[in-house]
Amino acid sequence: MGTVRKTITLTDRQDGWIKAQIAAGRFTNDSEYIRNLIRRDQEESAGLEALRAAVKEGLDSGPSDKTIPIIMEEVEARRFKVRPHAFNFKPGVDTDRLNQLADDLEVEEFARKQGLDQPLPDWQRDLIRERLAALDDVPPEECSVAWEAIRKQLSAGRK
Repeated sequence: MGTVRKTITLTDRQDGWIKAQIAAGRFTNDSEYIRNLIRRDQEESAGLEALRAAVKEGLDSGPSDKTIPIIMEEVEARRFKVRPHAFNFKPGVDTDRLNQLADDLEVEEFARKQGLDQPLPDWQRDLIRERLAALDDVPPEECSVAWEAIRKQLSAGRK
């Protein structure tokens, strides 16, 4: 993915806020913080657009001839409980998303055990996720050596 250099103007207060986020370890630099804001805005916009489309579809479909008890039965029939890495998922469950969430929990647990500040910057989270995935086939007795190497790399601040 290519990058484009931009110049932006901030107030002193805004600049101070960004510097405080970096000092707290949430981000490694100004650009990472701004990119995070843009990603969050993109996700929020996509969610709002999906919501608008659903509302429009509902309005365009007109009134329902179903009774409230029948609608409630249908809603209850579609409900499911989320259990990460569980098998026998019901139709419509996004297993890829569940696995991603389980991976995120594994990363957070690893970071917590290593005493790393939370929340982790994206580059640290991606590094840990990548390294933990590589350890899937490693015998448990060898994992501690690999985890120590990950911890050293993170504390050295290398991407």
